[in-house]
Amino acid sequence: MNIVRGTNINEMLSKELIDALTRMSLEGILYLGYPIISIDDEANSCDAMLLSEKYGIIIFDYNNRNFSKGIDIENAHDKLYLALKSKLTKHVELTKKEGRERLLDVPIIIILFSPSKPKDLDDFPVDFATKENLEEKILSLEKNLDKKYLIPLKAAIDSVKTFKPRKKRSSVTKECSKGGILKIIEKEIANLDRWQQKAALETPDAPQRIRGLAGSGKTVVLARKAAHLHGQHPDWNIAVTYNTRSLCQQIKELVRRFYYDQCEDEPNWEKIKIIPAWGGRSEGIYSQVANYYNIQPVTFSEAKSLYGHNNALKGICDELLKKITSIGEKEPIYDVLLIDEAQDLPVSFFKIVYEIVNDPKRIIWAYDELQNLGEYQMAPPDQLFGVNESGLPKVVLSDLPDTPRQDVILPICYRGTKYALTVAHALGFGIYRNKGLVQLFDDKGLWEDIGYATISGNFDSAGKEIRLKRKDDCSPNFFDKCKVSESAMRCITFKDKEEQYDWLLKDIKYNLENEEIEEDDILIILTDPLTVYDESRTVVKKLLEHNLKSHIVGITNDRDIIFIEKSIAISSIYRAKGNEAPLVYVLNSQSCFDGVELIKKRNILFTAITRSRAWVNILGYNEFDNDMDELYKEVQKVIDKKFIFEFIVPTKEEAAKLRIIHKDRPHDSKERIRKGIDYKKFLDGLDEDEKDLVGYGRNYNE
Repeated sequence: MNIVRGTNINEMLSKELIDALTRMSLEGILYLGYPIISIDDEANSCDAMLLSEKYGIIIFDYNNRNFSKGIDIENAHDKLYLALKSKLTKHVELTKKEGRERLLDVPIIIILFSPSKPKDLDDFPVDFATKENLEEKILSLEKNLDKKYLIPLKAAIDSVKTFKPRKKRSSVTKECSKGGILKIIEKEIANLDRWQQKAALETPDAPQRIRGLAGSGKTVVLARKAAHLHGQHPDWNIAVTYNTRSLCQQIKELVRRFYYDQCEDEPNWEKIKIIPAWGGRSEGIYSQVANYYNIQPVTFSEAKSLYGHNNALKGICDELLKKITSIGEKEPIYDVLLIDEAQDLPVSFFKIVYEIVNDPKRIIWAYDELQNLGEYQMAPPDQLFGVNESGLPKVVLSDLPDTPRQDVILPICYRGTKYALTVAHALGFGIYRNKGLVQLFDDKGLWEDIGYATISGNFDSAGKEIRLKRKDDCSPNFFDKCKVSESAMRCITFKDKEEQYDWLLKDIKYNLENEEIEEDDILIILTDPLTVYDESRTVVKKLLEHNLKSHIVGITNDRDIIFIEKSIAISSIYRAKGNEAPLVYVLNSQSCFDGVELIKKRNILFTAITRSRAWVNILGYNEFDNDMDELYKEVQKVIDKKFIFEFIVPTKEEAAKLRIIHKDRPHDSKERIRKGIDYKKFLDGLDEDEKDLVGYGRNYNE
């Protein structure tokens, strides 16, 4: 039985309910403090709900209103039943037709679950159970749910039925065309998997980190979580922030749709804000905090002249942090703050956020290390938020039994095929690069967390070969069903730029004319930030010569909008990040092969490839020293190796030259280190993977 913990939970009765249901070995999903159902124009959360193939829906009411009369309980249950029935009947997949009517074909049972029975309950048709007789009560129900309803029912309860594809694709006539395949994929993708579900609905009374692959649904999870918390706590001040401006409308629309589905109302945008991390002199987290402390916010152009383009945000956040620290504590601004694209924000931003969020510091940050296109490396929580006066970390992530997780990993990538994702990782890490690795996860556990299995070797054997492969269950099966194979990912090298453009135009025209692809399904990404201004205009001109309309994101259209109907989007990687398109063309990929800031370049390539929902074309030409030929060889090596990674585990000396992406050690390891007094005994008791923390431990004992 999968248990999903919402908010406002009666811990004692919930524990008794879990124990009773566990003894029955029931299969299904038990929601606690969820879902939210609108009754008499008020949002009410269920105390508990079991979704079971055997019994359908069972709602458990704890009688938190303390009704002493049976008539009051009966009336409350009637309202709850009718509200849920009304909500579910809107979904035609959950109904059956009888005559001219469509009736809900899903059984709903409500059980009063309480330690004691109200005196006159026998006079009213109310099902009642205690922990002692719950099994007997449920077994007497003899209800069965038709298997065909299980998936749409879960989607309806998770409030993702309104998360429909942005296109109906009514003009599609061929199932096997790219348009036909997209129609199937987009319908399949509108469901939360069990990891996304728990991440979206479970919020601890503490900070929470969400790590996930590109395309694993981090933005959707944050929007779903924000809508859920706003519904449960309409008086809370909540903000969702992000780095890429074009994410604004996407996040706001997701929050609106999720909130309406659960509360049948528009969010109160005064209490839940969707604002960028910066904002300049307009509203953003940085500018809002600056104004709150009566400090003049700095614009991007001003910050760029002061600190340079790459360090602009870091510079102003460092400066702001110093100023607000010297001013002293003020009343926090937010009760919850959710951060998307956290990998692109400097440490000082997180320390500022810590100051403006109420205790117990419900700060939720989501990121993917390989989408880091800036100068920052994602730091562990003790560095992000700093230490207190005693020298102990302000934020420690703990995953305790029977509580919402503070450290969540989303392992399944729904955007793009497993072939494209594997190639993206291979290029990002430099797995088959002729000069060796560029960066690396140093821990087998983190590779497993993101969906890779070790075939042979291990990370403890420096100088020896290790082999890794993506696990089948960490990729959705709808790509295989639609026969979207490894051919959906192409890498092509050209002799020069003109030949690259000629091929691009022919391929776009073919897809528009023969594959039922539409203009706003296409995203052209320019990888080189130094040439993007001139290159984008060249692409626009060449498309126009073939009567193809296009726009340059953030230059010839609103910077907050990436896709426009009947127009092909052309974007730098910075504006494309956080978005996706069915068909992606990555131009001038050779610029990411080698040279200075190689980690950043490889991360650009990784991010560009993972913008694709289905098909991706990695294009480039030999500008310097056959760079594109060498990049092509890297891609081909992945294919030749059957999408298996084979590389030599670096020695300590070699690893020192790489960017190592660490998996945080368990908190109890750090506690043992901090408390170590007899260093000889202490060192003797350490595992090998803990010894690198000794210096960290000494700092706390000095």
